[in-house]
Amino acid sequence: MLEYKFSTSQHSQNLFKNNIVPRLAYVQDINEYHQNLSIKHSHSQFLEIIHIIKGCVIYEINQKHYRLTPGDTLVINPQQIHRISESSKTLSAIVLGINNLQIQGLAPNYLIPLTVSPIISINSPFKDLQPYFLLCRNLAMIHNKDYLINNPQTTLLTSLITIIHNLCKNANKSEKNENTVSERIKYYLDAHYLEDINLEIIAKNLHLNKFYLSHCFKNYMGISPMQYINKRRISEAQMLLISTKLTITEISFRCGFNNSNYFQTTFKKAIGITPGQYRKNW
Repeated sequence: MLEYKFSTSQHSQNLFKNNIVPRLAYVQDINEYHQNLSIKHSHSQFLEIIHIIKGCVIYEINQKHYRLTPGDTLVINPQQIHRISESSKTLSAIVLGINNLQIQGLAPNYLIPLTVSPIISINSPFKDLQPYFLLCRNLAMIHNKDYLINNPQTTLLTSLITIIHNLCKNANKSEKNENTVSERIKYYLDAHYLEDINLEIIAKNLHLNKFYLSHCFKNYMGISPMQYINKRRISEAQMLLISTKLTITEISFRCGFNNSNYFQTTFKKAIGITPGQYRKNW
């Protein structure tokens, strides 16, 4: 792992508190020789921004795992305990260590709130952050740590920080919007899961594109809308099996299944035994 250090001059930026601009303290190249980065550690005074050039890596931050692929960028705020938990042999990444960062409304050297996802995906609206990282690394290689790099590098760093801050903020707004949509979907499913409904009917009644509906709900709940409906139906069937004398066919129709055989197959797949066996066990 190569490391180069240098500092920056200051100029005014609206994003920064009291017009204090950040300082680029160090640049690191990460490759396959990064054993020391697999040890849990944190930085009390530095923000780290990591950009993946090649290969894949899984970072652990405060016991949460984040998988990054080429083009992805990861933000690690100060005091965040982190390490590389897994990586491919082809891993190549650039790390920018930044301090003297004062963003309005955030703690010193924080780039994003802790409630925001620290990953900027290659699929984000501003896809190509790589030139910024490469230029920072190249400037670090050209100049030694005592060289004060003036406007070109300062503008580069403040531009990169502003872009990342805005991308994370917008991604958080998008996530909140998706969660609101998902809550509306869940409310509808909880009210209608016993009815004869499918994805097309749900989408039509909620005035949503069915693919967007599925995407939002799966991100929110971890399962598809129809899987959620089946889970609710099976839970209802379990209750009816042990609390009523309804036949299995009657229960299947009451729980939204049009076919008793399909109900029994679905029930066994979910619970591990047939509805009849489940009733006998109780």
